[in-house]
Amino acid sequence: MDKHIWEEFVELERNPKQIERCTKNAEYRSMQTIRHTLGRCSYSNKQYKLWLMGHQRPDVSVHPSAIEAHKKMLEAKEKNKGKGLSSDDHLVSPELEEVFPCKRKDIIRGYSSTMSKKQCEMAAVASAALQNRDTDHEERIEAIESTMGTVVGKMASFQTLIGMLGGKVDAVIQMMIANAAAQGPISTPSPEKGSTTYPAGVHSRVMETEYSAPCTLDVGQPVQLLDNVGKVVALGSIVAGVTVHGRKVKPNERKVYIEQVYDQKALVWDTPQGDGYVVLSQLSLPTWLIWAEDRLVGLLNS
Repeated sequence: MDKHIWEEFVELERNPKQIERCTKNAEYRSMQTIRHTLGRCSYSNKQYKLWLMGHQRPDVSVHPSAIEAHKKMLEAKEKNKGKGLSSDDHLVSPELEEVFPCKRKDIIRGYSSTMSKKQCEMAAVASAALQNRDTDHEERIEAIESTMGTVVGKMASFQTLIGMLGGKVDAVIQMMIANAAAQGPISTPSPEKGSTTYPAGVHSRVMETEYSAPCTLDVGQPVQLLDNVGKVVALGSIVAGVTVHGRKVKPNERKVYIEQVYDQKALVWDTPQGDGYVVLSQLSLPTWLIWAEDRLVGLLNS
C-alpha cells in the first residue's frame, strides 16, 4: 500500500467538490427503493423480488392497483416454497408464470415496469439458447446410448460365435487324441534311409547286398552316400586320412573316395568343399570328399 494514501484520503475529504459529490450520492441512495443487487440468489428469484419491490411504496405499502396481484404472488411463493421449482438457469420465476400466465407471449413485459424491451429480448434469446443446449445434450446422449446398444449387441453375437467355435475345436482335439491313441506311438525313422529310394540301375545291385552298421565302417569298405532325406546320391569307399583339400576331418565325418554319382543335383555335405564344390555335378570323378558318418551306408558283398 502506498504510504501517502492516507494523505490523499484526507485531502479528498477536505475538497469541496468531493464533499458536494458525496452529498448528492447519499441523497440519491436514500431515494432508491430497490437495491442494485439482490444478494446471491438465482435470476428467477430476482425477478420475483423485483416485481414485489417494484409495486411497493417507500413506506412498504402496496399500490392499490397491485394489491390483488401482490397477494397472489405471496401465496404462490408460499405454495412453491421448498418444492425446488426454481433453478439457477431458469429465466422466468414460477410465481410470475402462475400469477401472469397470459403474459408469457409478451416476453414477460408485464412482470415489471422496470424491464425494457431490450432486456426482455435478451432474456428470450438466453432462454432459447438454454433450451437448445438441453435439446442438443439429449440428442447426443440418445445417439451414444444407441451406439452402445449396437456395440453390446455385436459383442453378444461375437461371444455366441466364439462359444460355438470353441465347442467345435474341442471336438476336433478330442478326435485327434482318439486317433493318436488308436494308432499307437509314432516311431522314429531308421538311420538307414533310402533302402527303397535308390535310382533305377542300382536297385538290383542294392538288393543283392546288405547294410552294415555305420559304426563298423572300415577303410576300403564300399559305401553309399545319402542326402538329408535318406536318398542314395553317390557310391564310393572309405579311405584313410584326416584332411581333404586342406580341411580337417571331424570325429563325426569320414573321408570318402567317390567313384559314381547318381544324383547330379544333390548337395555336397557341409558345403563348400574343395574348389567351391556345392553340388555333386561339379565334381571331377573320381575324387575325395568329406561326408557325414551317419549318412554313409556300408555295403558287404553277400
